[in-house]
Amino acid sequence: MKRRDVELVSAYLDGLLGPSELARMESRLQAEGDLRRVLEDLRAARDLLRKLPTRRAPRSLALTRSMVGGKPP
Repeated sequence: MKRRDVELVSAYLDGLLGPSELARMESRLQAEGDLRRVLEDLRAARDLLRKLPTRRAPRSLALTRSMVGGKPP
């Protein structure tokens, strides 16, 4: 399976495909078992990640000018 196919399935899952791409992807999902399995795997991974507790960063991770060491260009 091509990387582009996985990216398209991910975009499909996220609702990011336009009408023509959406129709093509749904047609492919009906015809291609490998593509359906990728969709099922991505959906399961997304669902597991959504169940994880939300954590806050212990501090701000933004860099200050003194941390960077110089003036910006």
